[in-house]
Amino acid sequence: MGAVNNAGEALWEITALRFARLTRHHRDALLLCPEPLAGRPLDMDYSLWLVRRGDETVVVDTGYSPELAARRGRTFLDDPMDLLRRVGVDPAAVTDVVLTHLHYDHAGNLDQFPAARVHLNELEFGPATGWHAREPSVSFAYEADHIAAVVRAREEGRLQPVRDNTRLRDGIELVHLPGHTPGHMAVRVRTGRGWVLLTGDAVHVHANLRERRPYPLYTSLEETFRDYDTVTALTESADHVIPGHDASVIERFPAPAPGLAGRAARLDLPPES
Repeated sequence: MGAVNNAGEALWEITALRFARLTRHHRDALLLCPEPLAGRPLDMDYSLWLVRRGDETVVVDTGYSPELAARRGRTFLDDPMDLLRRVGVDPAAVTDVVLTHLHYDHAGNLDQFPAARVHLNELEFGPATGWHAREPSVSFAYEADHIAAVVRAREEGRLQPVRDNTRLRDGIELVHLPGHTPGHMAVRVRTGRGWVLLTGDAVHVHANLRERRPYPLYTSLEETFRDYDTVTALTESADHVIPGHDASVIERFPAPAPGLAGRAARLDLPPES
Protein backbone atom coordinates (compact mmCIF):
# COMPACT_ATOMS: atom_id res chain seq x y z
CA MET A 1 0.00 0.00 0.00
CA GLY A 2 2.90 2.37 0.64
CA ALA A 3 3.13 5.07 3.28
CA VAL A 4 0.31 5.90 5.68
CA ASN A 5 -0.16 8.90 7.94
CA ASN A 6 -0.90 8.91 11.68
CA ALA A 7 -4.61 8.47 10.96
CA GLY A 8 -3.91 5.30 8.97
CA GLU A 9 -4.71 6.93 5.62
CA ALA A 10 -2.77 5.68 2.61
CA LEU A 11 -0.61 8.40 1.08
CA TRP A 12 0.29 9.09 -2.52
CA GLU A 13 3.61 8.86 -4.33
CA ILE A 14 4.49 11.46 -6.98
CA THR A 15 7.00 10.88 -9.75
CA ALA A 16 8.07 13.66 -12.11
CA LEU A 17 9.03 12.42 -15.58
CA ARG A 18 11.17 14.81 -17.65
CA PHE A 19 10.92 14.19 -21.39
CA ALA A 20 12.28 17.38 -23.04
CA ARG A 21 14.30 20.51 -22.36
CA LEU A 22 14.83 23.99 -23.78
CA THR A 23 17.57 26.45 -22.89
CA ARG A 24 16.23 29.97 -22.81
CA HIS A 25 17.19 33.16 -20.95
CA HIS A 26 15.91 34.53 -17.68
CA ARG A 27 14.22 37.40 -19.54
CA ASP A 28 12.03 34.80 -21.27
CA ALA A 29 10.66 33.48 -17.98
CA LEU A 30 10.51 36.55 -15.71
CA LEU A 31 8.39 39.58 -16.51
CA LEU A 32 10.54 42.76 -16.51
CA CYS A 33 13.56 40.69 -15.55
CA PRO A 34 16.32 42.93 -14.14
CA GLU A 35 19.73 43.18 -15.75
CA PRO A 36 22.26 41.54 -15.66
CA LEU A 37 20.13 38.46 -14.86
CA ALA A 38 18.08 38.92 -18.05
CA GLY A 39 20.68 37.53 -20.42
CA ARG A 40 21.75 34.54 -18.35
CA PRO A 41 20.85 31.07 -19.67
CA LEU A 42 17.93 29.26 -18.06
CA ASP A 43 17.23 25.57 -18.60
CA MET A 44 13.50 24.83 -18.71
CA ASP A 45 12.18 21.29 -18.50
CA TYR A 46 9.08 19.69 -19.97
CA SER A 47 7.56 17.04 -17.70
CA LEU A 48 4.50 15.07 -16.78
CA TRP A 49 3.68 13.70 -13.35
CA LEU A 50 2.56 10.32 -12.09
CA VAL A 51 0.52 10.23 -8.89
CA ARG A 52 0.27 6.68 -7.56
CA ARG A 53 -1.09 4.80 -4.56
CA GLY A 54 -1.00 1.03 -4.79
CA ASP A 55 -2.87 0.13 -7.98
CA GLU A 56 -4.38 3.63 -8.31
CA THR A 57 -2.74 5.87 -10.88
CA VAL A 58 -3.43 9.45 -11.92
CA VAL A 59 -1.36 11.06 -14.68
CA VAL A 60 -1.07 14.85 -14.57
CA ASP A 61 -0.51 16.28 -18.07
CA THR A 62 0.53 14.16 -21.02
CA GLY A 63 3.46 15.81 -22.77
CA TYR A 64 4.00 15.81 -26.53
CA SER A 65 5.58 13.82 -29.35
CA PRO A 66 9.14 13.85 -30.77
CA GLU A 67 7.74 15.20 -34.05
CA LEU A 68 6.28 18.20 -32.27
CA ALA A 69 9.54 18.72 -30.37
CA ALA A 70 11.47 18.82 -33.65
CA ARG A 71 9.01 21.25 -35.20
CA ARG A 72 9.14 23.58 -32.21
CA GLY A 73 12.89 23.31 -31.63
CA ARG A 74 12.78 21.51 -28.29
CA THR A 75 15.41 18.99 -27.18
CA PHE A 76 13.52 15.71 -26.86
CA LEU A 77 15.01 13.40 -24.23
CA ASP A 78 12.59 10.49 -23.91
CA ASP A 79 9.16 9.48 -25.11
CA PRO A 80 6.93 10.26 -22.10
CA MET A 81 4.94 7.07 -22.70
CA ASP A 82 8.15 5.05 -22.47
CA LEU A 83 9.03 6.82 -19.24
CA LEU A 84 5.68 5.79 -17.77
CA ARG A 85 6.35 2.20 -18.76
CA ARG A 86 9.81 2.36 -17.17
CA VAL A 87 8.22 3.19 -13.82
CA GLY A 88 5.71 0.36 -14.21
CA VAL A 89 2.67 2.11 -15.67
CA ASP A 90 0.93 1.12 -18.91
CA PRO A 91 -0.65 4.29 -20.37
CA ALA A 92 -3.50 2.21 -21.83
CA ALA A 93 -4.46 1.09 -18.31
CA VAL A 94 -4.43 4.54 -16.65
CA THR A 95 -7.91 5.41 -15.34
CA ASP A 96 -7.53 9.15 -14.74
CA VAL A 97 -5.70 11.93 -16.57
CA VAL A 98 -5.71 15.52 -15.32
CA LEU A 99 -4.91 18.24 -17.85
CA THR A 100 -3.78 21.34 -16.01
CA HIS A 101 -4.53 23.28 -19.22
CA LEU A 102 -4.52 22.82 -22.99
CA HIS A 103 -1.23 24.38 -24.04
CA TYR A 104 0.72 22.17 -26.45
CA ASP A 105 3.35 21.05 -23.93
CA HIS A 106 0.77 19.75 -21.47
CA ALA A 107 -1.98 18.17 -23.55
CA GLY A 108 -0.47 15.91 -26.22
CA ASN A 109 -0.52 12.09 -26.40
CA LEU A 110 -4.08 11.94 -25.10
CA ASP A 111 -4.95 9.09 -27.45
CA GLN A 112 -2.36 6.98 -25.63
CA PHE A 113 -4.73 6.87 -22.63
CA PRO A 114 -7.84 5.28 -24.18
CA ALA A 115 -9.33 4.07 -20.89
CA ALA A 116 -8.78 7.26 -18.88
CA ARG A 117 -11.29 9.77 -17.66
CA VAL A 118 -9.93 13.16 -18.72
CA HIS A 119 -10.37 15.88 -16.09
CA LEU A 120 -10.34 19.40 -17.55
CA ASN A 121 -11.65 22.64 -16.12
CA GLU A 122 -14.83 23.69 -17.94
CA LEU A 123 -13.39 27.19 -18.52
CA GLU A 124 -10.40 25.89 -20.48
CA PHE A 125 -11.88 24.49 -23.68
CA GLY A 126 -13.79 27.55 -24.91
CA PRO A 127 -10.90 30.04 -24.94
CA ALA A 128 -8.66 27.47 -26.65
CA THR A 129 -11.12 27.20 -29.55
CA GLY A 130 -12.77 30.65 -29.56
CA TRP A 131 -12.34 33.48 -32.03
CA HIS A 132 -9.48 35.10 -30.18
CA ALA A 133 -7.51 31.84 -30.43
CA ARG A 134 -6.91 32.57 -34.13
CA GLU A 135 -4.55 35.38 -33.11
CA PRO A 136 -0.90 34.28 -33.51
CA SER A 137 -0.04 35.45 -29.99
CA VAL A 138 -2.60 32.97 -28.68
CA SER A 139 -2.72 30.19 -31.25
CA PHE A 140 1.00 29.36 -31.00
CA ALA A 141 0.35 27.83 -27.58
CA TYR A 142 -2.10 25.21 -28.90
CA GLU A 143 -2.04 22.24 -31.26
CA ALA A 144 -5.16 21.38 -33.29
CA ASP A 145 -4.52 17.65 -32.90
CA HIS A 146 -4.48 17.99 -29.13
CA ILE A 147 -7.79 19.84 -29.12
CA ALA A 148 -9.26 17.19 -31.45
CA ALA A 149 -8.21 14.46 -29.01
CA VAL A 150 -10.12 16.23 -26.23
CA VAL A 151 -13.18 16.35 -28.48
CA ARG A 152 -12.85 12.61 -29.11
CA ALA A 153 -12.66 11.99 -25.37
CA ARG A 154 -15.84 14.04 -24.98
CA GLU A 155 -17.62 12.02 -27.68
CA GLU A 156 -16.54 8.80 -25.95
CA GLY A 157 -17.97 10.01 -22.65
CA ARG A 158 -14.58 10.22 -20.98
CA LEU A 159 -14.25 14.00 -20.58
CA GLN A 160 -15.00 15.08 -17.01
CA PRO A 161 -15.62 18.84 -16.65
CA VAL A 162 -14.22 20.35 -13.47
CA ARG A 163 -15.78 23.33 -11.73
CA ASP A 164 -13.93 25.51 -9.21
CA ASN A 165 -11.84 23.57 -6.67
CA THR A 166 -12.56 19.85 -6.64
CA ARG A 167 -11.59 16.76 -4.65
CA LEU A 168 -10.55 14.16 -7.23
CA ARG A 169 -9.70 11.40 -4.76
CA ASP A 170 -8.98 11.19 -1.07
CA GLY A 171 -5.72 13.12 -0.87
CA ILE A 172 -5.87 14.66 -4.36
CA GLU A 173 -7.36 18.11 -4.91
CA LEU A 174 -7.74 20.10 -8.14
CA VAL A 175 -7.18 23.81 -7.50
CA HIS A 176 -8.38 26.44 -9.98
CA LEU A 177 -5.57 28.94 -10.64
CA PRO A 178 -6.78 31.02 -13.63
CA GLY A 179 -3.94 33.49 -14.15
CA HIS A 180 -2.09 31.60 -16.89
CA THR A 181 -5.20 30.38 -18.75
CA PRO A 182 -8.86 30.74 -17.72
CA GLY A 183 -9.28 27.10 -16.75
CA HIS A 184 -5.80 26.36 -15.47
CA MET A 185 -5.63 23.92 -12.55
CA ALA A 186 -2.95 22.86 -10.09
CA VAL A 187 -2.98 19.46 -8.39
CA ARG A 188 -2.50 19.21 -4.63
CA VAL A 189 -1.43 15.80 -3.35
CA ARG A 190 -1.12 14.42 0.19
CA THR A 191 2.22 12.60 0.50
CA GLY A 192 4.45 11.25 3.22
CA ARG A 193 6.13 14.64 3.52
CA GLY A 194 2.90 16.64 3.53
CA TRP A 195 0.81 18.31 0.85
CA VAL A 196 2.74 18.82 -2.40
CA LEU A 197 1.40 21.20 -5.06
CA LEU A 198 1.97 20.44 -8.73
CA THR A 199 1.51 23.97 -10.01
CA GLY A 200 1.41 23.29 -13.74
CA ASP A 201 2.13 26.66 -15.34
CA ALA A 202 0.76 28.75 -12.50
CA VAL A 203 4.45 28.80 -11.53
CA HIS A 204 6.85 28.00 -14.38
CA VAL A 205 10.07 28.31 -12.36
CA HIS A 206 10.68 28.97 -8.67
CA ALA A 207 11.83 32.53 -9.39
CA ASN A 208 8.33 33.45 -10.63
CA LEU A 209 6.92 32.89 -7.16
CA ARG A 210 9.99 33.89 -5.15
CA GLU A 211 10.44 37.23 -6.93
CA ARG A 212 6.77 37.62 -7.85
CA ARG A 213 7.73 38.13 -11.48
CA PRO A 214 5.26 36.22 -13.68
CA TYR A 215 6.07 34.20 -16.73
CA PRO A 216 5.28 36.58 -19.66
CA LEU A 217 2.29 34.57 -20.89
CA TYR A 218 -0.89 35.04 -18.92
CA THR A 219 -4.59 35.66 -19.26
CA SER A 220 -4.79 37.99 -16.27
CA LEU A 221 -1.89 39.58 -14.46
CA GLU A 222 -4.16 40.28 -11.49
CA GLU A 223 -5.22 36.64 -11.30
CA THR A 224 -1.60 35.53 -11.64
CA PHE A 225 -0.64 37.40 -8.48
CA ARG A 226 -3.68 35.97 -6.72
CA ASP A 227 -2.52 32.54 -7.82
CA TYR A 228 0.83 33.18 -6.16
CA ASP A 229 -0.96 34.00 -2.92
CA THR A 230 -3.00 30.80 -3.21
CA VAL A 231 0.08 28.68 -3.91
CA THR A 232 1.81 30.13 -0.86
CA ALA A 233 -1.24 29.54 1.34
CA LEU A 234 -1.58 25.90 0.24
CA THR A 235 2.05 24.89 0.82
CA GLU A 236 4.23 24.80 3.90
CA SER A 237 7.54 25.55 2.17
CA ALA A 238 9.13 26.22 -1.21
CA ASP A 239 10.11 22.54 -1.36
CA HIS A 240 6.40 21.65 -1.46
CA VAL A 241 5.87 23.86 -4.54
CA ILE A 242 6.61 22.01 -7.80
CA PRO A 243 6.88 24.47 -10.72
CA GLY A 244 5.92 23.17 -14.13
CA HIS A 245 9.24 23.82 -15.90
CA ASP A 246 11.99 24.31 -13.32
CA ALA A 247 15.02 22.11 -14.09
CA SER A 248 15.97 21.97 -10.41
CA VAL A 249 13.06 19.60 -9.70
CA ILE A 250 14.69 16.61 -11.41
CA GLU A 251 18.10 17.63 -10.12
CA ARG A 252 17.17 18.04 -6.44
CA PHE A 253 14.75 15.18 -5.77
CA PRO A 254 15.77 11.50 -5.65
CA ALA A 255 15.32 9.25 -8.67
CA PRO A 256 12.87 6.33 -8.28
CA ALA A 257 15.56 3.93 -9.56
CA PRO A 258 19.28 4.25 -10.43
CA GLY A 259 18.67 3.98 -14.17
CA LEU A 260 16.26 6.91 -14.08
CA ALA A 261 18.54 9.54 -12.58
CA GLY A 262 18.12 12.73 -14.58
CA ARG A 263 14.87 11.52 -16.10
CA ALA A 264 12.57 10.96 -13.13
CA ALA A 265 12.28 12.14 -9.53
CA ARG A 266 10.20 11.15 -6.49
CA LEU A 267 8.52 14.32 -5.27
CA ASP A 268 6.85 12.64 -2.29
CA LEU A 269 10.34 12.21 -0.76
CA PRO A 270 12.43 15.07 0.66
CA PRO A 271 14.85 16.78 -1.71
CA GLU A 272 18.44 15.59 -1.60
CA SER A 273 19.92 19.08 -1.84
